Amino acid sequence: MSMPVIPEMNDGLPVRNFIGEKQAFELIEYTSINYIYVYMGSFLQHFMHSHRDIELVYITKGTGTLFLPAMQDIPIKPNDFLLFNSNLVHGFAASTDEPLQFLVLQLNPNLFESVFPQIRYIVFDTVLLSPSYFPGELYANIRNSFFNMALHYYYSSQTNPLYCSGMIHCLFYEFINHMPLHVLSEAEKQKQATSSVRLSRIQDFIEKNYTSKIKLSDLAEQEGLSLSYLSRFFKTFFNMTFQEYVTNQRLKHAIKLLNDPNKKLIDICMESGFSDYKYMYQAFLKAFGCTPQKYQETTHDSSLFLIPGDVARAQIIFDSQTSVALLHTYAKELEISLSTSLTFNTNP
Repeated sequence: MSMPVIPEMNDGLPVRNFIGEKQAFELIEYTSINYIYVYMGSFLQHFMHSHRDIELVYITKGTGTLFLPAMQDIPIKPNDFLLFNSNLVHGFAASTDEPLQFLVLQLNPNLFESVFPQIRYIVFDTVLLSPSYFPGELYANIRNSFFNMALHYYYSSQTNPLYCSGMIHCLFYEFINHMPLHVLSEAEKQKQATSSVRLSRIQDFIEKNYTSKIKLSDLAEQEGLSLSYLSRFFKTFFNMTFQEYVTNQRLKHAIKLLNDPNKKLIDICMESGFSDYKYMYQAFLKAFGCTPQKYQETTHDSSLFLIPGDVARAQIIFDSQTSVALLHTYAKELEISLSTSLTFNTNP
């Protein structure tokens, strides 16, 4: 299977928090604009995963399959526009050796909190943004707005966060008014609220303690829950076990420390919460398909940013320059008019 072309990457790209299993819970870090993360990339396969963010995905190149639990597989092709609800488990696979390329917006529902908090209780009933849902030229306008929002994300300006946020609000105004959806019942809202508070406490506990030795029993005692119930709760909402999640946090921290070439691997191991180097070594092999040292060499030598997973299914996030160039290329093909006279941001 041929590998995707690896573009030159900038430093400072955010670590995307995954674990190399069949399913994963993805934690999005917002390094440029609060609650908003935009990126372009490619992959041959993206394992089943979920995240609390709402996600928009525009397929720019390649054909493949979208996988959703308990639903028929959906074929995808260039110019398909997809919308994923919060916490919806999904995965992708290219249908040939040519990787899928995509433009992605991931946004935290908190973005709408001050103006439209009820979006938390809205569930879109379809993944595919079909042009048939939108009258006249509205679909074309939505696509144009999406591309321009992405372009502004990559440029430095004091007002670009306002532009991106405003454009996203306009997009979701149209989605809510024209796409099929339903609103959660009061019982479903209460269950969601209770689960959300518990999820936040769990994440805070792990974030504060993952560099030390922690066990599921510690968390169960804090929450006043049995081990079996908490284990099922964790698996349901994170699509991974407690230990996998903790390991994922430690990997994320280790990756950041690996950016310092003067730091010894054993020190990185200890500071990241791994009990010994063998444990960290095995965790890197499982998540990335390479050793910590090889990951460090690859990152510094080629600026390659790989999402953890089987190397043969490498998932690549393009740097800012590559992304902007591709946005202009696809915009020209789609006859989309993009904004000009923007100041480039080399570290989104």
